[in-house]
Amino acid sequence: MSYKVCKRCGSSDLIADRALAGRLICSVCGSSSLKNSYNFINKSLLPKSYGKFIFYLLLAFFIIFIIF
Repeated sequence: MSYKVCKRCGSSDLIADRALAGRLICSVCGSSSLKNSYNFINKSLLPKSYGKFIFYLLLAFFIIFIIF
């Protein structure tokens, strides 16, 4: 599945700006530079703290591995 994301902040929240002839811009940072993203999982469906959860899970496994 292909969808567009902002190059600057990585957000997929895009709006069509009528003042720029319908050009897509990022609603978070206002940038008009976009890129295609080819992910199997849509990032908007994942919780916002998903990246932090993975980080802390890996950190916990690493600490447990060092202790034992």
